[in-house]
Order: sequence, then C-alpha cells, then structure tokens
Amino acid sequence: MARSSTSGQGRPKGAKNKKTAELQRRVARDGITPLDFMLELMRTEPKKVPDPPKAVDIKAYAMTLDRQFEAAKAAAPYIHARLTAVEATGKDGSPLIPPSPDPMEVARRVAFLLNSANQKPTTEG
Repeated sequence: MARSSTSGQGRPKGAKNKKTAELQRRVARDGITPLDFMLELMRTEPKKVPDPPKAVDIKAYAMTLDRQFEAAKAAAPYIHARLTAVEATGKDGSPLIPPSPDPMEVARRVAFLLNSANQKPTTEG
C-alpha cells in the first residue's frame, strides 16, 4: 500500500522532543542554567589591582580575566549564530565576475578600433 505524502505530518523542524523539553524545564526550575552561569562569570568585575601592585595581585587579576574570556568563548555559540560561507553567484549560477578575456583577443580588438579611427571618410564629388 502506497503512502501519500501530505504536508504537516510529524514533528515540525526545530521542535524539541519530550526528553529535551523536560531536561530544560528541570534545569530552569532547579536554578541557574549553564549559560546563565557562564554569562554571570563573564560579566563579573575582576578584583582591582592595588597600588602599588604585587605580583600575586596581578596574577589573580590575570586569572580572573582568563576565566572571563573562557566563559565568553563558551557562551558565544548559544548567543551568536555561527557565520557560514556563502558563494556569491549570478542569477543562473554563473560567477559574478566574468572570466578574463584572452590577451590576444583584446589586442586584436584594440587594433581593429585604432584602424577604424585612422581611416578617413571618403567624399565623392
């Protein structure tokens, strides 16, 4: 028996299954999500380096900045879409820039135009 292809059957694209939806509800109910944690860590103000600075204070400041940078890197895919390469083509799939002509053909056309310009019109009379 053949199956007919009717649209609208099945789960829509991008719809979460029950297990994923339940997991997300549980994470949101129980507290902070991993993304929230990474964003909070990224936004924390690092400890100020006292004046005069000590090597230990500078190291702690650098470690805090490093942790913030790593948190930002980890959170970025959830916030910003990854760019994809797109090939630019004309309407029919042809390249936007036409192929370069043969140098001999260009020279032949230039010579033809120069010869045409140098010919004097003839007048009868």
